[in-house]
Amino acid sequence: MARYEPKIADTMSYTVLNVDDAEANRYVKSRILRTAGYRVIEAGTGEDAVRLAREFKPELVLLDVNLPGIDGLQVCQLLRSDPTTASMMILLDSAERVKLEDRVVGLERGADAYLLEPVAADELLATVKALLRLYRSEQELKLAHERKTALLELGDRLRELTTPSDLAFATAEILGKTLGVSRCGYGTIDLAAETITIERDWNAPGIKSLAGVLHFRDYGSYIEDLKRGETVVFADAEKDPRTVATAESLKAISAQSVVNVPVTEQGGFVALLYLNHATAREWTPDELAFIRDVAERTRIAVERRHAEDRLRTFAGRLEQMVATRTGELVHSQSRLRALTTELNLAEQRERKRLAAELHDHLAQMIVLGRLTLTQAKRIDKVPSPCVELLDRAEGILAESLTYTRTLVADLAPPVLHDLGLPTALKWLAEYMSRYQLSVSVELPQDERLPLPEDRAVLLFQSVRELLLNISKHAGSAEAWVTLERSTDQLRITVRDQGKGFDPGILTSFNADEATGISSKFGLFSIRERMQALGGEFDIQSSAGGGTMATLVLPLQDVVTPVVRDERPASIMSARTSAPSSAVDLQDVPLSSSSKVRVLLVDDHAMVRQGLRSLLEAYEDVDIVGEASDGEEALSTIEEMRPRVVVMDINMPKKNGIEATTEIKARWPETVVIGLSVNPGGANSRAMQKAGATLLLTKEAAVVELYHVIREALAINDVARKNVGC
Repeated sequence: MARYEPKIADTMSYTVLNVDDAEANRYVKSRILRTAGYRVIEAGTGEDAVRLAREFKPELVLLDVNLPGIDGLQVCQLLRSDPTTASMMILLDSAERVKLEDRVVGLERGADAYLLEPVAADELLATVKALLRLYRSEQELKLAHERKTALLELGDRLRELTTPSDLAFATAEILGKTLGVSRCGYGTIDLAAETITIERDWNAPGIKSLAGVLHFRDYGSYIEDLKRGETVVFADAEKDPRTVATAESLKAISAQSVVNVPVTEQGGFVALLYLNHATAREWTPDELAFIRDVAERTRIAVERRHAEDRLRTFAGRLEQMVATRTGELVHSQSRLRALTTELNLAEQRERKRLAAELHDHLAQMIVLGRLTLTQAKRIDKVPSPCVELLDRAEGILAESLTYTRTLVADLAPPVLHDLGLPTALKWLAEYMSRYQLSVSVELPQDERLPLPEDRAVLLFQSVRELLLNISKHAGSAEAWVTLERSTDQLRITVRDQGKGFDPGILTSFNADEATGISSKFGLFSIRERMQALGGEFDIQSSAGGGTMATLVLPLQDVVTPVVRDERPASIMSARTSAPSSAVDLQDVPLSSSSKVRVLLVDDHAMVRQGLRSLLEAYEDVDIVGEASDGEEALSTIEEMRPRVVVMDINMPKKNGIEATTEIKARWPETVVIGLSVNPGGANSRAMQKAGATLLLTKEAAVVELYHVIREALAINDVARKNVGC
């Protein structure tokens, strides 16, 4: 950047270098110029003219053409070729070289004007004044260009830099170089201590830095002006009343001339932009305006950086707070999901407990009551009115048992806990017929599915809720359930071809919106429970296009159980009333030589007692023992070797299906007849796979057990004879 040397203020005279070898002529011209108010420097030779021009840098050189040694034309060329003197105005004058061609040559060599001697005083002054006016205009244009360039550079630097200290130094460097001062810097103010702290300042070559802490009172009394927000300017510390007493201290730090611009924030004096010059110099209004402009730009930039820093800090804290709150919300959501899952499981455990109470006690008591009534009806000479009352009581108990069975199925279907999810889905398809919904179930060929009970319950309840929604809201009489299993996940799809709905309820769920399309285990609840187990719940639906709901559950943490051998039984059916009439067994003896040895297996002692009383009425039946669970049944069979085992399905330790499978594997000739309060298709198929011959409801066993034993033994004997043939 070109160095600019500041000039004297407008109220001061310009400097003119008067060069003439004729002393009389030089005196006259100098007197005219001084009288007009100009400061005049004199030279008698061309060499002195070049030296003085370089030293004092006058605004105008009045140059005689005819000089000894270096003439005026040569001096003109030298001044124009030197950057430090090139901007000076040059006025040639001559009494000898007065021809037109002489004047043309002078102007071509770099002169701004050419006068012919003798010249009148008015003409001389008018020409000098005109040239200085031109000089001033050129200097103002030059300064305006330099300051515009400086402001552009400052803008670029302020945009590039990020820290306030870098911004302050860039401002000081650009301002100092542009104005040609000795020092420029930026410092922060401690108003109470009346000190300025300077981290870094710009200094011209040979000028020492003021970095550190300085006390204003050590350098004058102008601190009071700064506190009022006033700019402090003094051209010479030795002449300003505020600094006369401390002028030497200011000169010692190269600050004989100073401009201090206070920087305020919210009305407080917080910083200072200062310019120092080592010698006395005047500060023009344009310079002061330029300094204030730069100071304001810097203040805005620094404030913006401070604001950005505060914003970044706030954003960082906000981000941290958001992350913390988000973590807390995620943790709370996880806890809520876990709590929801636990509540669901607690509900299912309570449902299962209530169902077990109904099944294991109430249902068994009703069965026992029917057994007792049957025995009472066999007593000889029972009056007809009593028989009618017994029949009515038996009918009431039958209805009670049916209702109890329905309650058990609604609370917790035993088939889910005993036979697993695939079989339970088949049962559910049959169950939904009571809601006039036909459900088709598609299962994989291998229906064995290793699932923890809590997950099986969740999936079963979800599928049931979806099917209930279809029956209530889809307007469709058909639904399809598909269970698919891959190596790492289980997928259940429930679909219909009904009227569909807007799946957006899952993302804008509230109680009012969900009322029409969800019951206790609503769609939103299903999704939350699936996510709690690491699964997914997706619904695709459109108006008139039906609905497809997909449940996906990962299986990575599920261990596949050891597959046991399952042998199919020869014949299987669920009996709820009279025996089959396909074979007439009335005259078929149970055994050709001895009584039939029968083992009763049921976890309810009263039921075993009732069955014993029922069968002991027949002379060809021998009750060889009783067992309360599957494990006890196996040990009793090992010891007593009964021909027939009457086996309850639902028992602790080892249930009837598991015990039957092992019995048929070890003693294939043993006939197993199953008993259950809830026979159903699922239990019937399970007992068939296990190897049982027949499955009776305990309700039907009251009347049919003896006849079923006869039928089973007859069928078994026929089968054995056919094999023997």
